[in-house]
Amino acid sequence: MNSTTINIGNVVSGSAALPAGVNSSYFYMRWVGYLIPSATGLYTIGVNCADGCNLFIGTQALVANLSASGSANSTLAYTQSGQMMLTAGVYYPITVEWQHGSGTSYELQLAWTAPLGSIALIPTGNLSSSSTSQNGYLAGNAWNGTSLYFYPTGSGVVPYGFVGAWSSTVGYIAGDEVTYIGSFWKCITANS
Repeated sequence: MNSTTINIGNVVSGSAALPAGVNSSYFYMRWVGYLIPSATGLYTIGVNCADGCNLFIGTQALVANLSASGSANSTLAYTQSGQMMLTAGVYYPITVEWQHGSGTSYELQLAWTAPLGSIALIPTGNLSSSSTSQNGYLAGNAWNGTSLYFYPTGSGVVPYGFVGAWSSTVGYIAGDEVTYIGSFWKCITANS
């Protein structure tokens, strides 16, 4: 599940549908890659989200509220955001985590306000899954959960990183923990 812009939901008109196979409630999604600013300066970066979301640039948490429940705005606006100085052309690692519980309304928009600009979805030209070349998308995965088990660690707990059984279809990031043939493994570098 790769994403060019992150604009998924049923609250804001024009948002994309959930990927095939993802339940409309009790799911978790994560995207990883790089944010490449076009200009140097102070950026506001955030989300319009229902329910919970984490947003990391490098190791800095601009949004750390994955266990939240709440409503998204019906137009592009921040429900949560942070500010950060960024340098044009630098590839900044980005991780976006989104968790949705029960209910029929879900939304996630990843947006920024560039220096001297106004709020906008982060364009494909500023995203990449590669640290060496710009390819216009972030790499993502989605997991379905239940009312008792939100991926990865349960309702009310704020996780950062996967915990669970190893799968050949998951792209893991540093900090992920997996079990495989009776052994426990901790990921120390991004890999699949």
